[in-house]
Formats: sequence, C-alpha cells, structure tokens
Amino acid sequence: MASGLVTIDDVEKKLSESISEIRKKFPNISSYQYSTENLIANYLDLTISEQTGIRGDGYVIGKKIVINRDITYLERKNFSLFHEIAHYLISIDDDIISF
Repeated sequence: MASGLVTIDDVEKKLSESISEIRKKFPNISSYQYSTENLIANYLDLTISEQTGIRGDGYVIGKKIVINRDITYLERKNFSLFHEIAHYLISIDDDIISF
C-alpha cells in the first residue's frame, strides 16, 4: 500500500496522532463545553449549526457539522460534536481514506 497504513492499528495510531496535535494546541480540551462557537472547530475552519428532526445525533458534510437540536443532555451534544470532528479528521486524511 502506498499510504504506509497496513493494519487497523496503523490507522488508529495515525488518527490518535492527529488528535494529539489538537490536544497540544488546546490543553484545556477536557473543560470545553458544547457551543456552536467551539474553538477547536473554529481552528479547523468548521462551521457548527443545529437542526431539529434529524436522524441521529449529528453529521458532518465537508466543513459543516450539524448537531441535533433535539438533544437536551449537554454532555451528549458535546460528545456528538467531538465525534463529528473526529469524522472530519478522518475525511481529510488521504492515508486513512485510502486504507
């Protein structure tokens, strides 16, 4: 394989490295609360919006993350936002995509 990613462990390591880079830039990441003005999303040039009536907790298309407005549990919204950021990081990494 041209990408150098041979096993799922290689993919996991590559994604972990991407997340570690972000953690270094934002050392207080564990204290961030959900907001459509999230600093990490802004750093990655992502826009965040909320929408009612969507299936699931959220999704990402290109550089836009949509979170389900019907979620009332703030921690779930926070998790969903970072989950979608991880999907975005995967989508922009050619090595992971070509795996």
